[in-house]
Amino acid sequence: MEFYQKLNALCIEILSTPLPEGKIKIAICGACGSGKSTLGGRIRKQGFGDF
Repeated sequence: MEFYQKLNALCIEILSTPLPEGKIKIAICGACGSGKSTLGGRIRKQGFGDF
């Protein structure tokens, strides 16, 4: 649970920073078959929830 709290805090910090382009680029890294594409697809469709 601590991981998700830290991730939430980091996302809030990133999203509160004004960006010149108005967009945020996110990189997801991990081993083959670890779910990177699945996570990316869910973020595209559902957004970041309460972040």
